[in-house]
Amino acid sequence: MLFRGTLTCRLAEEGLPPPNPHGPVSSGLTELMMNSFCPQRPNVSGADQVKRTIAFLTSDPIATQWFYSNIASHVSVSSVVKLAAILLKCLHASFDSEMMKMAELQANDGKKRRRYVKRQIDEEEEEDES
Repeated sequence: MLFRGTLTCRLAEEGLPPPNPHGPVSSGLTELMMNSFCPQRPNVSGADQVKRTIAFLTSDPIATQWFYSNIASHVSVSSVVKLAAILLKCLHASFDSEMMKMAELQANDGKKRRRYVKRQIDEEEEEDES
């Protein structure tokens, strides 16, 4: 029995020169790993698919690249499109969240600057009065 790490390492090696990411070995490894990283059972939610994709991407980016480049050979086009749509929605939500955080930080920073400037003006006025 091979460990998953061995399979992902072998899949990553398929992309090394001379690259053969769509060859029989890559295709076979993709098929072996389908149930782990892109299960097609009806009870697997979109959130679970995203978690699996992110975990795979985090653990082995190169193997992930070759795995997902071969996935269309093993599942229907509609399944690939659904996964892509889910991942794009996740990315969009993450981007929106980061933009909101940045806007909030900038708004708070602006308030601090206004307080600082007001404090400076008040101190200058006090000095002028003395």
